[in-house]
Amino acid sequence: MKTEDRLQLKFRLLVSEVEKRMSYKLDMPIGKDIEELDFSDTSPLRLVFPEYVHNPYIKFLVSKVSTVLPQKNKVAETWFAKCEGSGTFLNMQKRMELAGIYLQMHSFKRGSFYSFLFWGMVGIVVNNKDEFDDKLSLLVDFAHVFAMSEEEILDISQVAKAFYGEYNKGFKFKTAEIEGVLGTVYSFLITPITG
Repeated sequence: MKTEDRLQLKFRLLVSEVEKRMSYKLDMPIGKDIEELDFSDTSPLRLVFPEYVHNPYIKFLVSKVSTVLPQKNKVAETWFAKCEGSGTFLNMQKRMELAGIYLQMHSFKRGSFYSFLFWGMVGIVVNNKDEFDDKLSLLVDFAHVFAMSEEEILDISQVAKAFYGEYNKGFKFKTAEIEGVLGTVYSFLITPITG
């Protein structure tokens, strides 16, 4: 197996394990093996990564990670209806409209929005390095529109860094909300695998 194939496999396995823990905390159990899922047509991560198909890491995140809580209401129906069409996320005006709908959908369920920011931060690391600053700025803009504090953003960024093995052993969450959603994920990510 080539080195790049091994790296992609390791990434996929780690994403799968983190998603299981996160979906449990968000009370949205996956119920299927992550390999059977495909959210690529409706993934909010496409607001950040509209042209995801060229990067296998981003493609996996967009298609396999759920950042939309299962809901049955008019706003959710609007989200799924507006996501139809292959060019939807490539059109900036449609993306901005979808961003507003996504924020409406999760105005009372912040946990899935935390998940969106976390996976977005994980994604920008494996995305085109030339776009890093723009993508990070976009994620921070989303966070500010959602009225997140700097402490919440910093807590999420610490968990995203731990995904790649960069963490501070003395790190303590500054916000109970983020710790409630991502605390077990962080613990999992910093625990050495022994065997």
